Amino acid sequence: MRHLLGWRFIIAIALPLFLAALGALSLTTDLLDRVSDTANLAENSRNREVVQRVLKTAEGDLARLARLNATWDEARAHVYPAVDAAWLSSTWGNSTSLGQSYDRALVIERGRPEPLAATSLPREPVRNVEGYLGSAYDVLLN
Repeated sequence: MRHLLGWRFIIAIALPLFLAALGALSLTTDLLDRVSDTANLAENSRNREVVQRVLKTAEGDLARLARLNATWDEARAHVYPAVDAAWLSSTWGNSTSLGQSYDRALVIERGRPEPLAATSLPREPVRNVEGYLGSAYDVLLN
């Protein structure tokens, strides 16, 4: 009868405890899996939002770049080879209205010694842009 006492303990106490521990482990694993899935869904949603924002920003940058290039292409057409003072005044305004007084405006290009276009008060024309601007030449073109 003593040998049955061990089996009774196993059947009555140890086996139910073991099954309960397996159940708790299974429930914990399932819970952690669900939490992980929810976190992955939230992260995917955030990633999607970030990608959408990046694409919208890139689209906006491209649109601004196109507008800017269109403006500068138009500006180049009105200042090179001859300066259209009326267009400059109507498009960019008069610098004296801003409280600034410039005596000369130059349109320059890197590697080209003379300006593409220039307008100034009656003074001698600029023949060598780099010599005229001095150390500011490299700063302006970088």
